[in-house]
Amino acid sequence: MANTGFCAFCCRRKWVKRDWAIATVAITVIIAAVIIAAVIIAILFFTVFSDSRNRKTSSPTFAPPSVGDFVPLTLLQSAKATGAFCLDGSLPGYHFQKGFGSGSSNWLLHIENGTELFFRGQLIWEAMMNELLSLGLSKAKEALLTGCSAGGLATFIHCDDFRDQLPKDATVKCLADAGYFLDEPDILGNRTMLAFYRDVLQLQGVAKSLQQDCVGRMEPVKAGYRDAMLKALSMFQRNEEGGMFINSCFSHCQTSYSAWHSPNSPRINNKTMAESVGDWYFNRKEAKLIDCPYPCNPTCNNDDY
Repeated sequence: MANTGFCAFCCRRKWVKRDWAIATVAITVIIAAVIIAAVIIAILFFTVFSDSRNRKTSSPTFAPPSVGDFVPLTLLQSAKATGAFCLDGSLPGYHFQKGFGSGSSNWLLHIENGTELFFRGQLIWEAMMNELLSLGLSKAKEALLTGCSAGGLATFIHCDDFRDQLPKDATVKCLADAGYFLDEPDILGNRTMLAFYRDVLQLQGVAKSLQQDCVGRMEPVKAGYRDAMLKALSMFQRNEEGGMFINSCFSHCQTSYSAWHSPNSPRINNKTMAESVGDWYFNRKEAKLIDCPYPCNPTCNNDDY
């Protein structure tokens, strides 16, 4: 429209200096507008183009928990009577959030991982169970004991006792995540786990509590551990009630919030951990999934959760 009006003005009369000045300003404004528009288009194009090339494709992520989401720590005061202290003399503790509605009689117990503090596990376990049984665990209809890393090992150790203390008609199962500590050489050829658990055994003085028939066949520090994990798992696969989700992801503690319920959760045969555990716990179908060798699984995040 600016160009059409400008040409009509040219044809009607002879230009004077003032007309030439106006025309010059108009042309300058038009050129400036074109340049600005070109720059804006270039910037938008570069932004979209660079984003499409450089931005990592990711699924929606969950918002971080707020302060109101955290469950306060309860120190186990009853532990004083039985001497169930941590080795630094402090009381053990737990976080408890009561269920409601249809879940009021269902219990999920999770034993956290950690390497900063060794504790007298059996005494604390007994004191903790007495406390939770008094809070309603004794009337549980469904219960799942879980743990990760050191907590996964504790889940293996205490699973039978957990089952024995709950109602006989309750559905009780145990899920250990990363609870195997293999007596195998590390990348430098050192037996780090062997040395680590020998120190733990000596520190806690628990050799006398080990099964003597097992100790008689191998070193006390090795009691309870298999020399070959795959051989042990092949035996476990024949257990109709057992379940396995063994992926080849380079990660640790995958039952945490970010991995368990995330759209980015690792999958085996297009099944997530949560789906597989649900199949196993509720007896929907057999859940024994073993991944292909590392690093074949494209759904792995390879993070330390």
